[in-house]
Amino acid sequence: MKCPYCSVDYNSVISLNAHVENCFYKYNSVNEQENDNDEIPVYEHMKYAELKSLASAKGINANKMKKENIIKALNELEG
Repeated sequence: MKCPYCSVDYNSVISLNAHVENCFYKYNSVNEQENDNDEIPVYEHMKYAELKSLASAKGINANKMKKENIIKALNELEG
């Protein structure tokens, strides 16, 4: 199951529905974000809960991490 806004995969309907309600890309499409070369990284604008959910979906245990540490881990994962 994938979020219709950001295409992150989820294992259960419950986690997908919880994410979709607060998905950052709901009102900011992925295509718009990718086309802006001068913008601040998208993670900086996301809420803590969104970052934590995204990190979990990507296999990062973000339970006790601060927002800036989650952002750092996601950036490192992307390369």
